[in-house]
Amino acid sequence: MKVVHFSTTDFGGAYKAAERINAAMNLCGAESRLLVRTKTRSDTAAEAYFDNGLQRFWSKVKNVGNLLLSRGEIISDYFGTNVSKHPLVQEADVIILHWVNSFIGYRNVEQLLRLGKPVIWVMHDMWLFTGGCHIDGYCGRYEYGCGKCPYLNSEKENDISRRNFIRKKRMLYQGNIALVGPSKWIAECAVKSGIVRGRKIEIISNPINTKIFFPRNNKDLLKKKYKLPTDKFLILFGAMKATEDRNKGFAVLQKVISGLDSEKYAVIVFGNTKEIHFTNTEMYVAGMGMIGEEDKLAEIYNCADVFAAPSMQESFGYTVCEALACGVPVAGFDIGGMRDQIVHGVNGYLAERNNADDLLKGILYCIHTIQNGVNLRLENTFDRIGNQYCELITKPRGGRKGQDG
Repeated sequence: MKVVHFSTTDFGGAYKAAERINAAMNLCGAESRLLVRTKTRSDTAAEAYFDNGLQRFWSKVKNVGNLLLSRGEIISDYFGTNVSKHPLVQEADVIILHWVNSFIGYRNVEQLLRLGKPVIWVMHDMWLFTGGCHIDGYCGRYEYGCGKCPYLNSEKENDISRRNFIRKKRMLYQGNIALVGPSKWIAECAVKSGIVRGRKIEIISNPINTKIFFPRNNKDLLKKKYKLPTDKFLILFGAMKATEDRNKGFAVLQKVISGLDSEKYAVIVFGNTKEIHFTNTEMYVAGMGMIGEEDKLAEIYNCADVFAAPSMQESFGYTVCEALACGVPVAGFDIGGMRDQIVHGVNGYLAERNNADDLLKGILYCIHTIQNGVNLRLENTFDRIGNQYCELITKPRGGRKGQDG
């Protein structure tokens, strides 16, 4: 069975999921390949879609057109690349779309569907079923066809979010397509949208390599290796744009951390970060920057006593999954995909959404009550998730036959 995956770039959480799903399917016997518009690293499994500079240039021109048509958080993908003619697509038995913004536009999806081949779309965020936002900030307007978009401060019913909504609905109207959500929450949100309402939605968690992410017994040695204090409890926080992406909740974490005793606690931050500031100027903070090597990332997780995940909305949360796989308890808000991974009081703490005091309580609970190094819930191994995708491929689907999940 030949499978081809598409993702826009070879970095970020959605790409990480795409690469791991691709690897998991290969382990389960499929011949799976992963194509990206922008390849920036040589150590990833992704293959560059474009093989010459002119093609890359025109892709950038189209992306500029999309940006001009977009409005802030409301992303429009009117222009894109016709990937239906690529040799791997022509040979493929199944096509899997991941995060393809600024790469594969509305019309290009329709071109893929006209091939008559099965297409799977993995919803790593809310973009597919909203009027253009990747997260809706709990506005819920996608349940009513969008319009009057809060991101735009719009009072117009027929604003760009409504027009995008109608265009996406037409895009998916026909075709042999299955939808996958990595958490119950994203699937439950999707079925409320008129764009995908009535379609079958499978819930398949994102996979993780437990041969890399697992508990280590040499915590103090790892702390010394990375020049981290061995006499303090370490609170870890990280994301692709850890301090810049408001949704990741760094501002909340700043408020929480500033109330802690700097003699007892310290902070580790990884990701694409700006300068890190806390009100408590005595707090020790280690900025690790971007960590591309998974072995190193797993060791950093193992240095921590708790992982803090104060995201406002999250479909899955790979950092949560990775921390738990390393036996590190997680304190996060009771939102989205967190509920699928964190068992409250067992391997972590689910705090009331936007309640900084409760999150602080959760961080301290994880440090002082939960036994570090014990992972009691990790079901998304490569072989299990790879088999689920291979089973999905063999299921009959297409049309609008209700929903699953």
